[in-house]
Amino acid sequence: MDYRRYSRLTIAFHIWGVLKFFFFAFLYLFIFNREADWIGYGRIIAAILLILSIIFVIFKWLTTTYKIDEVAFYLREGFFTKHKRTIPFSKVQNVNRHTTFLHKLIGKTSLKFETGMSGEGGTIKFEVLSKEEADHLEDWIEKSTRNIKVSEGEEEKVEEYIEDRKLHFAASKKDIIKASMTSLSFLLLIPALGSLFFMINDFINVEKEAEGAIHFILSAWWLTALVVIFLIVASTIFGMIKTYIKYGNYRIYSDVDRIYISRGVLDEVSFSISKEKVQAVEITQTLMKRILRIAEVRLTSAGQTGGGGGDSSMETSSLFPFLPQKDAFRLISEILPDYEVEEEMHKLPKNALFARLLKPSWLWIIATALLYYFQPNVLNMNIPWWLFSLLVLILVVLLRFLDYYNSRYVLNERFIQLKTGSLATTLFLTRRDKVIEIEMNRGPLEKILGIAKITTINRAQPVRHTHMYGVPESFRLAFYQWYKKRGSEIELKQ
Repeated sequence: MDYRRYSRLTIAFHIWGVLKFFFFAFLYLFIFNREADWIGYGRIIAAILLILSIIFVIFKWLTTTYKIDEVAFYLREGFFTKHKRTIPFSKVQNVNRHTTFLHKLIGKTSLKFETGMSGEGGTIKFEVLSKEEADHLEDWIEKSTRNIKVSEGEEEKVEEYIEDRKLHFAASKKDIIKASMTSLSFLLLIPALGSLFFMINDFINVEKEAEGAIHFILSAWWLTALVVIFLIVASTIFGMIKTYIKYGNYRIYSDVDRIYISRGVLDEVSFSISKEKVQAVEITQTLMKRILRIAEVRLTSAGQTGGGGGDSSMETSSLFPFLPQKDAFRLISEILPDYEVEEEMHKLPKNALFARLLKPSWLWIIATALLYYFQPNVLNMNIPWWLFSLLVLILVVLLRFLDYYNSRYVLNERFIQLKTGSLATTLFLTRRDKVIEIEMNRGPLEKILGIAKITTINRAQPVRHTHMYGVPESFRLAFYQWYKKRGSEIELKQ
């Protein structure tokens, strides 16, 4: 296959992005502001920048080419200085497909392949291509990484094998309602209306009309109550619609080698991750999620990057941010049978709580110093500054007690499982062969109390460090002996 350029529609999509960037500037310069002395120069500069941006988009498309063979992507880019990249299919770890509303209008989609490398060189992105081309690319790479070689007569059999995916979870209406309440998206309506008001007020002075409307509403208690009820109902509906648009049609599938996640109504996002590349599993619960008995299961992969684009890596690697708690452990065992979640875990010794309480709190020290210096008079209530300092100290002690109470650990033949957190908790599960390094620390206080701090390090972008403070000395020694056995489980590639 010879080098070829990306679809011509890529130019249109990038120009659309440029126009969105310049939209409000042009609105201000050409429509709402016509009298300022400098406006003519501003229009000329904005027009020149717009033209240069469009020219840059076209030249970048002309000077960027790619080709694909049986084993790798080959990329060439640059106008004055040419850059070449070769990315083997074996390095591809995550596949992300994003179909925006604009893509839907023209029957296209976008496709991104993520590797374990950091920076822009770690991804290969096709901004615009047909769904058939996207399917073909995914299947082509999947066959190549599986080393499948087939004749024409066997192709249908392989396609059936690749498409043999099991459905593990589909979000119901009840899940979407819980998600809208837990994500607090219903609280976004009033800030959005406020931002819209100030944006309009910058162009058209509507402040006096707004003040008159507020005065009219506050003039009668029944009218005020009616507006408050309307805002509550409207915010709830807004939150549910926003959540449904983002998480509607949520599906989790898997086959022998990969996990597939798809979601979205207007903008469709699909994501796949190789099971082999999963380094760890996290189950996180905020305080609200613990009350509603829901959890989020996240997968840490070696190819997980710092994000970019519409979704962060933490979002795309999440199985579902609002899973019913009873389904979380079931999903992990079904999708990743190599991982075993232990529901019974060991508590930290009481010495760990004592050590937490003895450690100085810099938050309390700095807050006390600021309160002593400024001695604020809140609402003219003449409350002594040291009472606020005492409240901060009580909060610090409470959070440390909750962190001790929620912390758990367990170690078995192949896995380590750690749970930490105060108001929000995180349960971390990883296999011994996925841990690339461990750390064990003890200061003078920890030696006296017979406890230690342990750390596991896993591959990710950036590298993932997981800490547990206050484990007993016996567990520290067992942890070290457990990790020494890793040498017999890994294979070093030449």
